[in-house]
Amino acid sequence: MRCLLVTLEYPPFYGGVANYYGHLVQAWPPEDEIVVIDNKEGQLLAPRGKWPWRRSFATLWRTLRQSHFDFLLVGQILPLGTVVWLLSFILPIKYGVFLHGMDWGEAAARPRKMWLAKRILGRSALVIAVNSYTAELIKRAQPSVSGRVVIVNPGIDNVSPPFIAPEYLASLRQRYNLDNCSILLTVGRVVERKGVDKVLEAMSQLLPYYPKLRYIIVGDGPYLKICKELAVDLGLNEAVIFITDADDNEKAAWYQLADIFVMASRSKGSDFEGFGIVYLEANQAGKPVIAGQSGGVRDAVVDGETGLMVDPQSSEAIAQAVRRLLDDESLRRRLGETGQARLSQFLWSRQARLLRDKIKEVL
Repeated sequence: MRCLLVTLEYPPFYGGVANYYGHLVQAWPPEDEIVVIDNKEGQLLAPRGKWPWRRSFATLWRTLRQSHFDFLLVGQILPLGTVVWLLSFILPIKYGVFLHGMDWGEAAARPRKMWLAKRILGRSALVIAVNSYTAELIKRAQPSVSGRVVIVNPGIDNVSPPFIAPEYLASLRQRYNLDNCSILLTVGRVVERKGVDKVLEAMSQLLPYYPKLRYIIVGDGPYLKICKELAVDLGLNEAVIFITDADDNEKAAWYQLADIFVMASRSKGSDFEGFGIVYLEANQAGKPVIAGQSGGVRDAVVDGETGLMVDPQSSEAIAQAVRRLLDDESLRRRLGETGQARLSQFLWSRQARLLRDKIKEVL
């Protein structure tokens, strides 16, 4: 079987969507073939002029006329889904459309885009939702495609955490004066909906009772300056550490050093947490997580089993969850161990085979 993935976002393009497609292709079953067309060389979007996606039409028309593919995978419902939908009236192609969450939310916010999105899905053979929350939104909006919806979550490469030298872990503790401290950790892009501000507010409530608690934020982003200013306003200077230049090895080290991982993501309009691969990375290190009730997070975190789900708008709820975990070492250990044991269902090799098998069912 030969599949063609067409996507605007693909490595080395940075971001969660590009990372998702890159890993999916890398883990694709070797007995089948998957070919990728992306926009690195401007093959899909014209740099100027009306309807920039017109170049996608030309590229795909030429590709499909020259080579045989059994199935097309569409990385973005708009605009690429429009192109494939139009081509499906001319060429005998079967296709599936990926939906991550925000893409569906943006389409749903505008009647014209929603009209078009429904027609694209209506002619599709598969609708591939990256999380169960998006799957439910699609089924409610377009019940006729419910039987074609399949959930393919993001994944991880290994169940076990990467090896980090004990000397390196000790050096990080020494560099940031963390001996005998409890460590609360957030890893990710610092944008408003990730909830770093609410965790900072929770820290101001916790410090009088846990003076050796430290909050490490690993990441950069447009909300970083505001969060730094908030930390100063709350008097958290010594208790909060921002790290903006950590490489993958250092990020892995912080997961191992942390006692609790927290990302209290919240929804902001049509933008919500699509999944939260960082929750799995924390579980991979055997750590419990605190997560905000937003979008697809419930696929990554099982409340009371692998972590604690909280109201992301409430700093009091976040503080209460942190306090509960700090006071109960056995609960921390149980949540972390259960989370790590659950990781096998998120291996990329499993996710790729799941999608491959669904495609074969509709061919």
